[in-house]
Amino acid sequence: MKPRNLLLLALATVLLTGGFACGASATSSNSGNDHADDDDDATPPITADDNDNDNDNDNDDQSPDDDASPADDDASPPESYPLLDAEGRTLILHGANFQPIEDGGQAVDYQRMAAWGFNAVRMVLTWEGLEPEQGAYDETYLPDVVEPQVQFAYEAGLHVILNMHQYHWSKCCGGMGMPDWTCQDIGDPPLEWLWQSGLFWNHDDYVAGFAAAWGKVAEYFAGDDRVFAYDLFNEPLAGLRTLPWLMDNQLLRPLYEQMIAAIRAFDAAPRLFIEPPMISLIGFPFTMTPIDAAGLIYSPHLYPGTISDGGDYDFPESLLENQLDLRQRESVTQKTPLLIGETGIASSVAHAEQYARDAVDLFEADLASWTWWTFHYDAGGMGLCEVSGQPKDLFYRHLAQPYPRLTAGVLQSFQFAADTAAFTVAFDNRPDLAPSVEIFVNAGYFYPNGFVVRSTDAAGSWSYAYDSSSGSLTVACDPHAENHVVTVEAVAANAAQNGPLKAGPCSASVDGGLTASFDDAVGRPESFGFAGGGSPVSATIALPSAQRSTVMVSETSGSVGKVTRPTP
Repeated sequence: MKPRNLLLLALATVLLTGGFACGASATSSNSGNDHADDDDDATPPITADDNDNDNDNDNDDQSPDDDASPADDDASPPESYPLLDAEGRTLILHGANFQPIEDGGQAVDYQRMAAWGFNAVRMVLTWEGLEPEQGAYDETYLPDVVEPQVQFAYEAGLHVILNMHQYHWSKCCGGMGMPDWTCQDIGDPPLEWLWQSGLFWNHDDYVAGFAAAWGKVAEYFAGDDRVFAYDLFNEPLAGLRTLPWLMDNQLLRPLYEQMIAAIRAFDAAPRLFIEPPMISLIGFPFTMTPIDAAGLIYSPHLYPGTISDGGDYDFPESLLENQLDLRQRESVTQKTPLLIGETGIASSVAHAEQYARDAVDLFEADLASWTWWTFHYDAGGMGLCEVSGQPKDLFYRHLAQPYPRLTAGVLQSFQFAADTAAFTVAFDNRPDLAPSVEIFVNAGYFYPNGFVVRSTDAAGSWSYAYDSSSGSLTVACDPHAENHVVTVEAVAANAAQNGPLKAGPCSASVDGGLTASFDDAVGRPESFGFAGGGSPVSATIALPSAQRSTVMVSETSGSVGKVTRPTP
């Protein structure tokens, strides 16, 4: 659990003690030359038109509006900013949070994450571990504690996100993450973690030290392609100043700028995650003026109701949807991709599975990436696995479903229908990329009788290959078609033709338009691939030398084909 009853009480205290006294700060700074702006840039809900740097409605492009015409001439902002890899392909990240230091992470943990189809891990590290005494770094922390975990994750094929974590501030007040030396001697008041977080910002050397700690991390991992991103500050807070109009631009933005500068002094490559203050968890908007820096990703957390405190999903789906919509709009304002850094629910509550299903469906609709809280082993808690290490099925059937990991093109939509296991992805061509899409397909779980792959591209103009070791279905599409829709559908049990195969290397000839999957004795399909239409093709399969296997053939294009029984 990540209990937040105290948090909610603390936030109520914030509102009662500071909310109205600061009203003057919430007014717009527009100076009157914004003739076409349609709001005051301060009143919630915050939209893509808010917090304009030059006081006009040009958040969506690089050219300031001259306000000479009665209508604003800027183009409409995009609905979202895609997360792109170095080649310009759209990247969707599905993953989990993991606390390897606390949980004693081993290689098998990351391998299990990969088996869920995850391609990312948000890994906890702490400033207290890195700098236990002010100005004195523990030189063993990064090479001996963090480095082995990064290597485990990299070997499992996961994008590593290093997250500078704090929860209830520091060990000095019952929490973790921030060094004890940032705590003041204030006795033992209720909600001490809240007061300590507020006092922190009164010390410029503490703020500078926090940024310098990131510089230390960046220096160590400089040029290391195993690290995908740095998450700068988990659930930032500032005591009674955690309200948007007291923290976002006044405290958090300057800190982020210092952190970004400290990291970029050593490494320009990693993506940098920025989070809104902790108060966003109960629906407050993020009003920070966008930072002009490359590689930023907006990464809010989503815990509607009391689910992070062990509560049930006993509120309308609209609450979840509205909070996600607000965060999506804020990502557009920030001009960054959106990745939900945390969400989750206890597996013991009555509607846990429905929450997982609804949340993932909404993330799909927004093309949002996510890392779930948490990859942990427990009975009835927020962990994704049982104590035995087995996946909790109520989570697995929704979090381990198909999704487009990598799209060479402009991703338009994707959707998985849990009831039928039908998956659809649509994307458009980009002139600088050969069109293709890599889809995670959990064949053993969702498609026990095989799956059918279809495309709207013309027969013979596209092809696909499936690698069972990674669950990756790669579809190469027609470069002459402007739009592509690829579907993956389950094969009914009575549609498969089965027959025994002998052990050892063998091959099968399959008519064009048919799929062939070869399963070993423990249900793991071997890698294979062939064209998606036209004349018959052959696939050579290396079967386990000591296993009896089964071949399954299913129709994909309306014609009935046959498999030639392979011989040793």
